Amino acid sequence: MLTIFDRYLIGQFFWTWLVCFISLTGLYVMIDAFGNLDDFLAYAQRTETSPLAVMGEYYLFRSLAFFDRTSGILALVAAMFTLAGLQRHQELTAILAAGISPRRAISGLILMGGGLAIVAAAGREVVLPQYREKLTRTAQDLGGKTQRKLDPRPDYWSGIILRGRGLSLDSKEILEPNFSLPRAAAATWGRTLVARTASYESGNADHPAGYRLKGVTQPVAIDKKPGWRLSSAEQVLWTAAEANWLAHDEAFVASEVAFELLVDPLSWRQYASTAELVAGLYRRGMDYGNDVRVGIHARLLQPALDVLLLLLGLPLLLRGQNRNVFLAVGWCVVVVIGFMVVVLGCQYLGSSYLISPSLGAWLPLLIFVPLTSYAGEALWE
Repeated sequence: MLTIFDRYLIGQFFWTWLVCFISLTGLYVMIDAFGNLDDFLAYAQRTETSPLAVMGEYYLFRSLAFFDRTSGILALVAAMFTLAGLQRHQELTAILAAGISPRRAISGLILMGGGLAIVAAAGREVVLPQYREKLTRTAQDLGGKTQRKLDPRPDYWSGIILRGRGLSLDSKEILEPNFSLPRAAAATWGRTLVARTASYESGNADHPAGYRLKGVTQPVAIDKKPGWRLSSAEQVLWTAAEANWLAHDEAFVASEVAFELLVDPLSWRQYASTAELVAGLYRRGMDYGNDVRVGIHARLLQPALDVLLLLLGLPLLLRGQNRNVFLAVGWCVVVVIGFMVVVLGCQYLGSSYLISPSLGAWLPLLIFVPLTSYAGEALWE
């Protein structure tokens, strides 16, 4: 049950956190908007929209991603400012003098830190994946009209290399696709499959997931060509000769390399949910490295790491009974830098095949849990 002091402490923490978040977000928006103001004004003029509305929508989605990246750090900053304020006015001294243990006194801060970690985890799994397309657009391509470069992408299941002149985010198409076919298909199809456009389609009763190529120019007379199979049970290419759902100048190529993976694989991994990342490991057309495996473990552990960062920083301030706010900020910076260096270093070792992916993600816990227990030994008695 929350006491009056718990509610007071939680209120102080919440308002401190809100001020810190708004301040940092506003600083980021001001710096970024100043460099991209011409692009916002040009897009608003083309679409006959208010520049404020354009910038508001753009930075609304960016603020969601900014919250995801800074939630753990801002929880520690807000907790330290809250405790520094209580100590400065000797409020915490009065509470401890009444016989209340430090652990009980700061339980409200720990509760709020855990709540923020849960909210951030929910945002990563539910909110950010829904707006992934918005988050991957830049200020120079707000409408998705600018053609993106397409780097050759192999489909490891079929052996087809997906190439093209570029990508259209607006229509979600590969422009002028030029797919390189494996040798097994060269006898019938030749080594390349050239068309006007290729759009990704999800699987249905007629075909699995893949790309529908329209305006095929090579090979010629595509509607007379038979399909191509890897085996009797696995078909890769379809034509109108055997599929009545295709036009005479169309072909369909089965592939599990989705369109989002062609646009920006790094952004897809960053904003994909954990379930999507796990499902990606089982896609036969993809060949994920250890960085994705480390990322999956890190996603599961991130709420625990956020709370651990808070528990690591609180004893440093309480132990010294320091009333200096600037010293509290200094301790916060030291703790955050050390914590992030260890976490990123362990994840790098896991991604670089120097240690296993699971160990690379879990090793920070093995390092910081004993340190947190030792640092807060006097507080948790």
